[in-house]
Amino acid sequence: MTSIEKTKDTELIYGNLLETIDVGFYQVSLDGQMLNHNRAHNIILGYDPSENFESINVRHFWQNPEDRDEYVEYLLNYGFTKNYICHALTKNGENIIVELNSHMIRDEDGKPIRIDGTFIDITEKFNLQRKLEESEEKYRLLAENINDIIVGINSKFQIEYINEEVHKNILGNIKANLLGKNVLDFIHPDDKVLGLNSLLEGIKDKEGIIEIRVKHRDGHYLWFEVKGKAFLNDKGDLKGILIARDITKRKIADEKLKRSEKDYREAYDRAHFYRDLFAHDINNILHIISSSAELISYHLGDSEKSKVIEDIGNIINKQVERFAKLVSNVHTLSKLEEEEMHALPTEICKLMENAIDFVKKSHNGRIININSECAEDHVIINANELLQDVFENILLNAVKYNENSNVEIMINVSKTQIGGKNYNKIEFIDNGIGVPDERKQIIFKRGNRELKGAKGMGLGLSLVKKILKTFNGKIWVEDKVKGDFTQGSNFIVLLPELDLVQNV
Repeated sequence: MTSIEKTKDTELIYGNLLETIDVGFYQVSLDGQMLNHNRAHNIILGYDPSENFESINVRHFWQNPEDRDEYVEYLLNYGFTKNYICHALTKNGENIIVELNSHMIRDEDGKPIRIDGTFIDITEKFNLQRKLEESEEKYRLLAENINDIIVGINSKFQIEYINEEVHKNILGNIKANLLGKNVLDFIHPDDKVLGLNSLLEGIKDKEGIIEIRVKHRDGHYLWFEVKGKAFLNDKGDLKGILIARDITKRKIADEKLKRSEKDYREAYDRAHFYRDLFAHDINNILHIISSSAELISYHLGDSEKSKVIEDIGNIINKQVERFAKLVSNVHTLSKLEEEEMHALPTEICKLMENAIDFVKKSHNGRIININSECAEDHVIINANELLQDVFENILLNAVKYNENSNVEIMINVSKTQIGGKNYNKIEFIDNGIGVPDERKQIIFKRGNRELKGAKGMGLGLSLVKKILKTFNGKIWVEDKVKGDFTQGSNFIVLLPELDLVQNV
């Protein structure tokens, strides 16, 4: 085979190769005239593979034709281009990104005569790379401008990344002091085990959150809430990202609150103790006074002077009973404000009977007629023994604020419905001094001490309202004779009817 034949065979092989590869090939003159191209050239640019572009100026394929001048200038200076980015136009006007690899071809005298090169479409790769760079830039800006510390670590817990500005502001550290160091080296000695276990758990569970102390550059420690997440990078290496928020102020506030709560609890316990001690000791003192008064009466004779002393003893006993009731009311009110009262199904008539008996014994020297319908009904509600205090206080007020020689009190019990709810209605109707309209609301407020003059020790009706509230009950006062309060009062108590279904 002659050299000419070998050359022709080589050219044939070369030509067939150019037509089968999917890389665009071109030969152009310096001024841009197409001299030769392959099928892939056309396919990449969206043309028919068989279409011939010889003698067509390649500026036609550039998005910005003037960019080709820079490209040629580069080739003239360096002789070749590698991975040169070019913005090209397809047949239908679509913008694509191509990567050029070209050589400047010169003649024997070194004069440039044409450009030979290949190109590939890298539009998708280019756009992805650009998005990645934009994303990285966004995350970099975010990481540098948030108030949280960000730390990137490897599988050996060595620091590979920090958002330096935030580190510098919060912990006083810079990259040079941290990169390559073990993240555990900066954790408080007492928190190291917790930190290590959390990192190990984070690797297993992929994420986690803890509160630990981290060392500042000057040696003191700050509290951080640290969230961590483990992941595999594109090379399959295990990495971790830690996001730490400074919670030192919150921790200090929490500690102060705990100390304050401890101090409050201790003060509460002391007050609780003193309250019970006061009630216990006062009742003992009252018992001694009452017993002494009874003992004096026992030893008295029948003289006129003895009767005077006996009357004084009776007065003492009455005041002792009143004082004992006040102590009981204060103690009950204190418990209501401090403790949750439990309600159970309670038969109220027995409590009413006890209250009536107490009131009569407390006022031996007065004629008191109390007629009650309660004994005729079997009334059960959700309440407890404090309901007797309610009845006693209402009855005591009916006696206390009554200037008649005979105190008349009628207790009516009935059923009523308000707002679709069923109630037991208990009315305490008396023949006392009554309550003026302007005082009908005030008398149930704490701090109101009496209805008339300077009588009484107060607390009674405010205590009644508070107890009833715990039973979802209500109380108010009306005139016995509508429009004329001087004829007496009607204190009305509403207590929800017991839901038997709920209490089965």
